[in-house]
Amino acid sequence: MESKSQFQQTEKNEKQHYSKASGKKFYVWAGVLVIIILAIGIFFLQQKNSSNTKNADLGTIQDEELAFEKTRETLQMVSELMNERRENLVYLKEFNNTRERIIKHD
Repeated sequence: MESKSQFQQTEKNEKQHYSKASGKKFYVWAGVLVIIILAIGIFFLQQKNSSNTKNADLGTIQDEELAFEKTRETLQMVSELMNERRENLVYLKEFNNTRERIIKHD
């Protein structure tokens, strides 16, 4: 009788252990499925967005003459800024000359 109750107790413990293990497996597989579904969703969302940008006009100038004029204006602005900076270098050169006269190097 005693061995029968021990066997039943052991069998009950094994069933509880099995049910806990199967519950853990369920959560693992559920997590894997959620990750796969999210990855597929993100993939299709990015595909949709990339096709929208391929067809969209991104501010590109189609007229060649207008594009040339805009480029010329931009380069002119860059040239003016560089010339302004070069004028400031004259003051820097004068500062260096004065410093050299004050501080004599051996």
